[in-house]
Amino acid sequence: MKLKLKAPAKINLGLSITGKLDNGFHEVSTIYTQIRLFDLIELENLIERKIDFFDKTNLVYRAAETLIKDRGVRIKLTKNIPIGSGLGGASSDAAAILLGLNKLWNLNLSQNELIEAAKKLGSDVAYFLIGGTQQETQGGEQAGKFKNLGKLISGWLVVCWPGITISSKEAYQKVEYDQIGKMPLLWHNDFEIWTLKQYPEIRKIEELMLKNGAKHSLMSGKGSAVWGEWKDKSLAFPVYNNLKNKYPKTYLTQIYD
Repeated sequence: MKLKLKAPAKINLGLSITGKLDNGFHEVSTIYTQIRLFDLIELENLIERKIDFFDKTNLVYRAAETLIKDRGVRIKLTKNIPIGSGLGGASSDAAAILLGLNKLWNLNLSQNELIEAAKKLGSDVAYFLIGGTQQETQGGEQAGKFKNLGKLISGWLVVCWPGITISSKEAYQKVEYDQIGKMPLLWHNDFEIWTLKQYPEIRKIEELMLKNGAKHSLMSGKGSAVWGEWKDKSLAFPVYNNLKNKYPKTYLTQIYD
């Protein structure tokens, strides 16, 4: 039996770093929504107990490893979401594996059981099990508990990745603690406090979007992808076309409900 899955990207509509916990992790409040940009995954059931996938360090392999019991799976992954962009590709892939294997292997795991497995894989993985526009506080006791905020984006999106990769280690090492957690959550990203200073290219993309009529524009997650929203496709397209010429990983898309 084979199963084909789509793993959607996400953008953050807001992100606030509320502090550092005793365990060394940070508490982060964020609002996510999924967009129509997908990695593609194919699962094939195997009788032999093994995971046939090329990279044992990948979250895809680790997700399969958490559920494997007495059978195996062959996994084919086609990447379309840029790696290290802040669009959540790896986390979405892992969530798709959890959902897909739950179905392929008839495990009958509840949503709460899948969320507990997801939390062990990464901070964003649980969100992709739920989807929609959700608010979550990561890092502490509230991790994995979601508040549905309805539809906050209704127009067309231009999402641009300038090819800058920002690791989680770098992102959190450079947090300016005297500046964080002071702005309303929606339409603000605390990582921008230092990122826009260190990487002027990200700032320029955001400013270009706003100057050309974007209703909102923000860096997604820890970066470096930037998104902007326009009411109509005809208004978004010229900006998409302009950015696409310089940055090949630029997308004209909408939210994925």
